[in-house]
Parts: sequence; C-alpha cells; structure tokens
Amino acid sequence: MFKFIHMSDPHLLDGDALLYGISPKDRLEACFKHIKINHADAAFVAITGDIAENGSHGAYCKVHDIAKKAELIVFVISGNHDNTSNMSLALPKFNGNLNELESGAWMSSYITHEDRAFIFIDTTSNNSDHGIFDHDKADVLKYNLSSLSAQDIFLFMHHPPFKVGIPFMDMLCLINHEPLYSALAPFKSKIRHIFIGHLHKTINGSWRGIPFSIIRSTVHQVSTGINFHNLDTGYRAIVCDETPEYSVIMVDGDKLVCNAERFIENFSTFLLYE
Repeated sequence: MFKFIHMSDPHLLDGDALLYGISPKDRLEACFKHIKINHADAAFVAITGDIAENGSHGAYCKVHDIAKKAELIVFVISGNHDNTSNMSLALPKFNGNLNELESGAWMSSYITHEDRAFIFIDTTSNNSDHGIFDHDKADVLKYNLSSLSAQDIFLFMHHPPFKVGIPFMDMLCLINHEPLYSALAPFKSKIRHIFIGHLHKTINGSWRGIPFSIIRSTVHQVSTGINFHNLDTGYRAIVCDETPEYSVIMVDGDKLVCNAERFIENFSTFLLYE
C-alpha cells in the first residue's frame, strides 16, 4: 500500500498573526505533528494552494521550516491568495523521483514513484481570484503527461474545474475547463484521482468521469448555509470554525481510499470487546 497526505489552504501569515481569531501557524504545526504521529509512513504531503493569506515571502519560508522540523516532504502549489514570485524565491524546486528528496517544502510540476506520477497543476492568475488554465498551460501539462511512463496518474490543483453549488465560491472556480480537459482526455484511462483545494469544504464526486476529492482548510471553513450565499446580500462569503481536516490517501492496486482526519478534536477512545 502506498500512502500520502492531501491538505489545503493553510493561509499562513507573518509571525504569529491571527486569521479570524485562529493562528494559521499553530494549526499547520498541529497538523504536521498529527501526521508525523499517526501517519509517519506517508510518503509525502501535498498542499493544494493558498499557502499564504497575503502572499508574503516570510509565510513560504515558514512552511518550509515547519515541514523540515516535522521531517516531512511537502509539495505546495499556488492558490489565488498566493504570490508565485515570492513562493519561488522562498522554496526549492524539484521535478523527479520522490526517493531523491529530503524533508522540507518543495515546488514541483511533477514527481514520480515507481509506476506512479503525481502532477501539480497551476490554475492561478496574477490578476484574478478565479482559476485560469489556458492553452499554454495545457501544452505544458500535455508534455508532462506524455513524457512520463506512469501507469497511474494523480493530479493536484487549487481551483475546481466545475461548480459545487456554493454561489460565491462557484464564481471563483476555473473559468474555462476545456483546455484542461483537452490535455487530460488522452490520458484519462490512467488518471486515478484529482485532489483539489480552494473550497474549504469536504466534497467528493467525479468530473467528466474522473474521481475528485476536496478537503477542508487547516484554518477556517466556508459555510454552505443557503441564506449566507445570496449574492444580493453583499457578503463575499461566510466563514466558520468547523473542525479542520487533512486527508490520508491510501493506494493499493485498483483501490484508492481518502480518509479525512480531524487533527485538533479532543475525543475519548473506548475499547470494544466481543
């Protein structure tokens, strides 16, 4: 069995600043600690965007330092809150075999492990919060997919290429998904799953026959109360303090399981006897 972690939207700030009364830094440290204690056999962690709330250089240095301290290999991609230039300055880049890496946070277009390929897709634009994936990006993705001889392909991206019924968030999804799908279509039989961020909700389903999963943020979540998402109210979005999660992905042959872990809940454990 091959195991890795999917998490998203840590929204780190400089120093110990709070976001909606929550410390993004403390949450990320708690998340990594929980992973290290409970899933030390995970090969890597993938964070699907919005690493920093305001795109600060210090926030990207922070995620690298926290990952290195936790002795985890972490891959990050950009979200609409991120500053790709600052991220590129702060984090090392790597494309290649997973076995060649040491702990820390890395930027990557793809990594490989045995007959698997993990592809990290950039859906961001410097000028907009919604997702952009144009034909130039599609050409790069096609090249990466065709040059890798993997039997199983796993994709990671920030913006979903579809709407999910949360009006404000749906306004910020990928504007035109056709270039993306055109790049993926020739390889569809090999694509096992798409891992997505951005929505701050746990959502699962399929898009054009490809399974996907979306995970909650490690900080705050988005409310799905219908009254909160009437676009005539003037609200941008309603956030809430639902328990954060990360997802443990287990791949074994033709089976893939996504198991959500709530890493800050206090609970009692009871032994059951037959």
